Amino acid sequence: MKNSRIQGWIRVMLILCGAALVAVLFLPMWRIDLEAPQYPEGLTLLIYPNKLAGNVDIINGLNHYIGMKTMHTQDFIEFTLLPYIIGFFAAAFILVAVIAKRKWMNALFILFVAFGIIAMYDFWKWEYNYGHNLNPDAAIIVPGMAYQPPLIGFKQLLNFGAYSLPDIGGWIFISVGVLLFFGVVAEWRISKKKIDAGNLALLLAVSIFISSCNRGPEPIKIGVDNCHFCKMTISDEKFGAELITKKGVFTNSMTPFVY
Repeated sequence: MKNSRIQGWIRVMLILCGAALVAVLFLPMWRIDLEAPQYPEGLTLLIYPNKLAGNVDIINGLNHYIGMKTMHTQDFIEFTLLPYIIGFFAAAFILVAVIAKRKWMNALFILFVAFGIIAMYDFWKWEYNYGHNLNPDAAIIVPGMAYQPPLIGFKQLLNFGAYSLPDIGGWIFISVGVLLFFGVVAEWRISKKKIDAGNLALLLAVSIFISSCNRGPEPIKIGVDNCHFCKMTISDEKFGAELITKKGVFTNSMTPFVY
């Protein structure tokens, strides 16, 4: 069952997911929005698969006062690797749809989930380092204060409210993972139904085989069973007899009339 071909509609879904991942290469995956009274329009840091965008220069200027390092695209190896990883998954989705093997789709799901977990941990670590490794000679120092943005959701950082959420590319990436999970579950349910049906058929076959191969003596049903030879109904158990052969059990009447 592990090598069974996946359903046609799931193959189409995988191809569409692969195409959607190609689009992710050109869209922002994550965003961090900063709100403060002195910036009523807000500030935004956009994270693409290959670069930082948005109000990067203004945010770097503000971070300088609290001792945070400035952010530059070239400082992150992730922006070099991420486009290739996303491209790999886009090609893998399409390849699995062509191969149409259930075990390959399951392996792709495991890889996709593992990458998502590693990526989120790497993002958290990046935020932690920038929020905690501060310059001790910064202009503004608040004892015990760290400026790590939230991994996801909202967090108050001094007079700034920070929101960290997936952007359109991130939502596409998450949706692809959900659709892949849905495909895996659907195939598992289809496989389970086939296995259950196969087990039921096997059980019935074994039951029939066992019952048909029973060559032991069977109780004579008085008034019901007939003599195999003369077809007369056996009405008295003292005149009934059975003959057991390789072909089955034969009931005979041993009445004085016959013998």
